[in-house]
Amino acid sequence: MIEKFNFSHEATNLIANYLSNRKQAVYSNNSFSEFQLLRSGVPQGSILGPLLFSLFINDIFDSLSYSNLHLFADDAILYISRPLGLIEDGIFCINHDLNKIEIWSNTNKLTLNPTKTKCMFINRTELNTDNFSQVLLNNQPILVVKSIKSLGMIINNEFTWDTHVNNSVKKVYAGLRMLRVSSYFVPLKTRLLLSRVLLVPLLTYGCEVFCKLDSVNTYKVNLAFNSILRYIYKLRRFDHISPFSDTLLGCNILIFFNFRSLCLLVKIILYHVPPYLFNLLQFSTSSRSCTFILPRNSYTVTSRLFFTYIIKLWNSLPLVLKRSIGTCSFNHFKSLLFDFIKTS
Repeated sequence: MIEKFNFSHEATNLIANYLSNRKQAVYSNNSFSEFQLLRSGVPQGSILGPLLFSLFINDIFDSLSYSNLHLFADDAILYISRPLGLIEDGIFCINHDLNKIEIWSNTNKLTLNPTKTKCMFINRTELNTDNFSQVLLNNQPILVVKSIKSLGMIINNEFTWDTHVNNSVKKVYAGLRMLRVSSYFVPLKTRLLLSRVLLVPLLTYGCEVFCKLDSVNTYKVNLAFNSILRYIYKLRRFDHISPFSDTLLGCNILIFFNFRSLCLLVKIILYHVPPYLFNLLQFSTSSRSCTFILPRNSYTVTSRLFFTYIIKLWNSLPLVLKRSIGTCSFNHFKSLLFDFIKTS
């Protein structure tokens, strides 16, 4: 810790004292087992626990030779990019790094679970993975899947949002079925609150990433959002919802997606975090225009990606509004942005 994180000896001794001589017991059938000394791990449920665990596993990055790694708590995503003709080379590199991670985990007395580990090949068209070599962890083949859930976002093997949108919409309809049972006994204010807390987040979670959906998924999201409005205001199937479309979010849901995405871009611009996203921004040569260089895209799919669509949206904002990010607070800018975007 002293060398890697520049901790002082006093801080290191304090943490060592915090972790040393801890004991635990198991409570079952109204009685405790004998207390045993803990020789590894951090106190479960403690405030320092997650931070200390993150520090403990931080050197896992040093084990990798070919792959990139994203960590979130105890979840890890290992990924590598190769042309279609070099898939076998990519599998070799992944297996090499997985073997290194296995050695690292054994050294650090951590157990990897191959049955909970999944592998996915991402390509614009579906691949026949039966012809590929196996991806191995602890000498066990990893299950190849067509979609993976990461931090609540479902990513499929064609890198589209079809699976995620279908899953979100399905949850909205399931929630509506349960809420409609008591809708006639619940006042409007409560129905509005339940929708904002239980249903709308299912559609808006992660919308910064998939803000520009294709026409099919846009239709599905709109249909689900309209169903929420019909539940709130007890509208029948063919009743017009236009008078109520702005009452839930202050605007329609597609405009709200754009607003949330622009807010994320502003945070990246102002605070330079996360660095790997800030480094993707290409500022224009003219500082007066407050614009970014639009990334080149050869496919319709790439034109919907965050750093293509949202930069185009940012560049279209009025110059006065873009310049105000340096003269007012972030919350005030959000208010100005929302007022503009809902009326444009």
